[in-house]
Amino acid sequence: MSVASAQQVDTALTIRGITKSFGGNHVLRGVDMSVAPGSLHFLIGPNGAGKTTLFDSLTVAENVLMALHADMKGGLMRSMSGLFVDREENREYAKAFEWLDRFGLAKYASSMPSDLSYGDRRLVEIIRAFATQPRVVLLDEPAAGLGVSARANLFSVLKDLHAENMTIVLIEHDMKFGMALADEVTVLDIGARIAHGSPAAVQQDDAVISAYLGKGKANDD
Repeated sequence: MSVASAQQVDTALTIRGITKSFGGNHVLRGVDMSVAPGSLHFLIGPNGAGKTTLFDSLTVAENVLMALHADMKGGLMRSMSGLFVDREENREYAKAFEWLDRFGLAKYASSMPSDLSYGDRRLVEIIRAFATQPRVVLLDEPAAGLGVSARANLFSVLKDLHAENMTIVLIEHDMKFGMALADEVTVLDIGARIAHGSPAAVQQDDAVISAYLGKGKANDD
């Protein structure tokens, strides 16, 4: 397996020949994938295709961050401002507040994370990831469990970040959600890449229709 840096190739992230097995069962079979700078790359595939395993493999690359459920202790502003390395605390808080305000969460600046709704906590996790300005952010089912309003807010946030040339790789159960945001789509099936291209092209691909879309619903690892 190799993971190329942005300095080596004209991409935000390039992976070549990722292979992974557990107990003799091949979960990934020589997967190649390139992520263009500033793109939103949608990774799809049936249950057991290897998507989450691929994400776990990608986090070994330098400056690639997966938005995970953070251990946010203390107030929300403390949780956010702790991301920044500025020496002056007021500058840290200013940056944290700017991010919260940008996505409609400034009113919760004095709140404890536990006081937020599930949707708002998920949004904070994603904002925290982007606030550190990594080269690539990996999002694994960010819309899972969100209500209609929170899902719409998340969609708007991702659309805005994408418009600012943030590079995002997304796994999402909701196909319409992901396809509406994506520039490129990579499809895995039984641990191998079977298709790559624009959302429109992938949805017309015979192999994809047979292996995934034709099953009538999207499943994730």
